[in-house]
Amino acid sequence: MKLEGSGRRIYLAHSLIIKICGITRVNDANAAKDNGADIIGVVRAKSSKRFMDSKFTDSLSSMGFNVAGVYDDREYLLNNFSEEAYIQIHYPHRPEEISKIRKISGKKIISVINAENVFRPEFRIESYVKEADLVLIEQKPKIVNLLDDLQPFHSNAGLAGGITPEDIPEIVRKGFQFVDLSSSIEISPGIKDLRKLSAIKEVRSSLEPYA
Repeated sequence: MKLEGSGRRIYLAHSLIIKICGITRVNDANAAKDNGADIIGVVRAKSSKRFMDSKFTDSLSSMGFNVAGVYDDREYLLNNFSEEAYIQIHYPHRPEEISKIRKISGKKIISVINAENVFRPEFRIESYVKEADLVLIEQKPKIVNLLDDLQPFHSNAGLAGGITPEDIPEIVRKGFQFVDLSSSIEISPGIKDLRKLSAIKEVRSSLEPYA
């Protein structure tokens, strides 16, 4: 599928990063990877229905999955991070927090920013983009409702919040190259819908590179 752009050279299929979050079963991790997931998200927030302990994270990492541990509490993060490749900071934080967590953990960092902050005149997303390996702008229940007002600030900035496989072409057309899918592809919390996972592969294969 050729997507109309602004004339700049875009390689959609080669640069898109897909993260599937809320994985609680090895079978779902395999299915996610087989259907195009680049990063497997494991929720390490104890308040979540999708919470999994470090043994599960370490097990996936040992099997070769590119795992992101998702944390909503700084103290718990510092005492419980393990073998994940990425730490996703999912609590309010400043850019300095990103560099501190990276230094302490030795991990790559995904910084999650509430979309409401992006629209504040005094907010500077550039400082987060500079510090983090990846940035997610999140808005629930549906980030694509804000798509017309959002800009792809940097190639490592992406979107999260109610994204479905069908939303991906529109998001990529806007210029974002990183998407996070979770609850929209589930049968129940933490249990993925294999049909919806396969739809991700179909969408990804349709995003052909063009000049």
